[in-house]
Amino acid sequence: MQTATPRRMKRTFRHKNSHGREVALQGLYQSEIGGHSISQILRFTWLNEPLEADVAELTEQLIQGVLEHTDRIDQVIDALSEKDATQISTVVRCILRMGIYEMLLGSNAPRIIIDDLCELTRRYDVEESVAFVNGILDAYRKRRESRTGSEDKGGQESINV
Repeated sequence: MQTATPRRMKRTFRHKNSHGREVALQGLYQSEIGGHSISQILRFTWLNEPLEADVAELTEQLIQGVLEHTDRIDQVIDALSEKDATQISTVVRCILRMGIYEMLLGSNAPRIIIDDLCELTRRYDVEESVAFVNGILDAYRKRRESRTGSEDKGGQESINV
């Protein structure tokens, strides 16, 4: 009698950058909870397989950017939310920071970023948090669009409250 060998299930992602966002979330969470340094996080030692070059580039960009601008991003979250950033779960706070920073970069469509981050919220936090994440990120998207005049305007600008 043959025994079945377990197959490794390869996770499929909704969007091209989904895997990079998920790994960035994990890294930001490690920074927040474990106090790991950015150099420790960017070694990606917790991953079972190395990241592809394009995924690693986005992941590093998100982690470094969020950690560099955390205070300013939290001011944006505070301005858009009835909650202080410290009252939001760690996972949701990391997701919001990532979304605001990535929209700031302007290299991906905000609606795709929001959709992807809502899926991450669904996977890593409770379902009720999805509406909160969607609301905050969509409010930030609308604010940026009203200031820039277009969703498609790229390039980095300052983080505006």
